[in-house]
Amino acid sequence: MKSKILSVITILFLLVTFVSSVQAEEAVYGGTFVDTVQTNFGEIFNPIQYESSYDSQVIDLVFDGLVIRNSTGAIVPNLAKSWDFSEDGKSITFHLKEGVKYHDGHELTSEDVAFTFRTMLHPDYTGVRYGSYSSIKGAAAYHKGEADQVSGIEILDKYTIKFTTEYSDATFMGNMQRGILPAHLLKDIPVTELENAEFNSNPVGCGPFKFAEYVSQQYVILDAFEDYHKGRPYLDQYMVKKVATDSVPVYLKRDEIDLVSLDNKEQFEELKRLDNLKGFTRVSEAFRYFGINQKHPLLQNKNIRQALAYGFQKEIILQILNGYGVLANGAIPPSSWGYSEDVCKYEFDPVKAMAILKEEGYIDRDGDGIRENENGEKLSFDLNTTSQDIRVEISELFQEFMKQIGVEVDVQLMEFNALVDMLVDSKDWGMYIMGWATGPEPDMSWIFHSNAAWNDVRFFDDYNDKLLDKGKSTMEREKRKEIYAEWQKYISQELPYIFLYYPELTTVINERVRGYNSDNTRGLLLDEKGSMVHKIWIPKDKQK
Repeated sequence: MKSKILSVITILFLLVTFVSSVQAEEAVYGGTFVDTVQTNFGEIFNPIQYESSYDSQVIDLVFDGLVIRNSTGAIVPNLAKSWDFSEDGKSITFHLKEGVKYHDGHELTSEDVAFTFRTMLHPDYTGVRYGSYSSIKGAAAYHKGEADQVSGIEILDKYTIKFTTEYSDATFMGNMQRGILPAHLLKDIPVTELENAEFNSNPVGCGPFKFAEYVSQQYVILDAFEDYHKGRPYLDQYMVKKVATDSVPVYLKRDEIDLVSLDNKEQFEELKRLDNLKGFTRVSEAFRYFGINQKHPLLQNKNIRQALAYGFQKEIILQILNGYGVLANGAIPPSSWGYSEDVCKYEFDPVKAMAILKEEGYIDRDGDGIRENENGEKLSFDLNTTSQDIRVEISELFQEFMKQIGVEVDVQLMEFNALVDMLVDSKDWGMYIMGWATGPEPDMSWIFHSNAAWNDVRFFDDYNDKLLDKGKSTMEREKRKEIYAEWQKYISQELPYIFLYYPELTTVINERVRGYNSDNTRGLLLDEKGSMVHKIWIPKDKQK
């Protein structure tokens, strides 16, 4: 009996200790969280004007949209508390939360929502997002200057707005994540001048953090927004700091940064074992690729592009990645419901590659190891890359494999923004290496459609457009899946991109941070309600 009593006392003691430890972990306010980028900012912190994903890290903290995707990829409420669909699915009425404040205290209303989307449809809009909303009824006429208003955007009252599309658009709700601009600050600025507006470097949104300070290409400091509609963030400040890749381990070991995604997997393996750090991995909803200029005189031939793919042993990329990645044969990631295995995989076959090149009239006519056509034009082009270690290594690997089949590749190192400018402004380039973040939605019309602003490779193809349009306008998932399976097979044959891999993201976070999602399905800062960045906190004794 005495031993039983002691056992009960022991259990009670452990329970009290456990409860005390849980209570000790109660969230507290204060502290600065330091996030990172490893490439220059594009310096346009505006949700309808930016083009750099590094700017979006800041934009997503400053602005909120009507809806947001959660940790499972489902669309959940954000600024809109609810919405209703018409019977034909072409009209969506959003009911906004009341009392949502911008960082300057002005209340968000339907006018702000209408202003944001009308601006992207305006004839003078210089950004790249018109195509995401071109399905709205009357958008085309308005964009061409043939109408004064967008008939498919109707303000019903201060907190209710209705959107109507010309046709069923299965991607429309996902696109409503766009951050909502403050009309009272921007409506008097001509649309043509928005891309250069002072607002872009000192934005005002209604997100969890407000813009405080930006030192060009060094860091952004954001302050907690006291009146955030989901509740004041626990953090006092959120900093996004540019840190050179080689310096990341030093900053982490010194507790000077809290969160970083690493391309260098050797660094990750070393750092995740440190007592002050925790490491997480996940296959991302993204892909890396070689983009091929469809207007380049040597590369516009599909057979030549296929020969290049056969001649590159991309399996070696996984060795470079230390296994942290999955080989890609298409744009839609394996985590998407639209993913298909039925594509051309271009398994390494240099003999086949050389046979194709010979059949296309390219042989080494002067004995220098580089193939020429009958006019003596060498099979030679440039491959442009940023200075990120992984991309440089992959580019140089491709260069070596191409040399073995008689193709000359000149690897050119460029700063990220310079590379983006080159793709937009010039036609005088051959290939480049880059990546896209795609998300769970399989629609790729924003990259590959002939009208897409992001169609940097200038891939203009009627059948491709037909499939992409059909995929967007079909509402039933199983039918959409069939369409996207056909599209993936077709794009793998046409090969405007050589698809390389789906990266496995490695993220390191400081052990002092609390409140994030360690399940990490779609990221540490997402939960079932969407962004949880306002829930991140740091214990008092670990705050700086």
